[in-house]
This record gives sequence, structure tokens and C-alpha cells, in this order.
Amino acid sequence: MTNTLFHIFDQFARESRLPTYDTKIYQGFWRHLVIRRAKKTDETMVILSVNTDFLGEKTDSVVEDFRVALKSLVDVFKEKHIIVDSFYLLHNSGRADIVQGDYELIS
Repeated sequence: MTNTLFHIFDQFARESRLPTYDTKIYQGFWRHLVIRRAKKTDETMVILSVNTDFLGEKTDSVVEDFRVALKSLVDVFKEKHIIVDSFYLLHNSGRADIVQGDYELIS
């Protein structure tokens, strides 16, 4: 299931044509994809970390469009019978290569 989730996100990211974050020059959009699965409860949490500052001044409208696109991914998960119990978007514009920032619940 984790591999399927990864491949769905990989395809989504490639189709967006947004660049992967480069830690040497501190530019790019895609930062981290975290998939956590609890063994005892069988729940899955997905955290998608992005550098929203890369989008520039039009950030609010572009991010809203991006939220809509992410919500459509939830439909793709359902079509493939993948249950994601929580799906977060993490806005991380810091330079450090860590998963931190402002979380936003997408689904």
C-alpha cells in the first residue's frame, strides 16, 4: 500500500512540473512525503511537505488551486481502495532539510 501511495504522489508531482527542493541552493517546491502507518490500528497518515514560498506573490490563489488538486488525490486513493485516515499539507519555507512548518489538514 505504501508503494502505491508513493507512485500516485510521484505521478502527481511529475505532472505538476514543479521542481524538487534543492537543499544546496534553497529553491524548489517538493520537499518531503511522509507516510506513517500504525501497525496496531492499521491507520495511515500522509504528510506532504512543500515550499509554498516557491510559488511567489500569487501564493494564496495558487495554493488554493493546489489544495483542490490534493483533495482530488483522495478520490484517486478511494478508487484504488487505499484508505488514508489523515492527509496533511505542510508549508515549509525554511532552509533546514527537516519536516517542520505549518500543518494544514486536507482530508
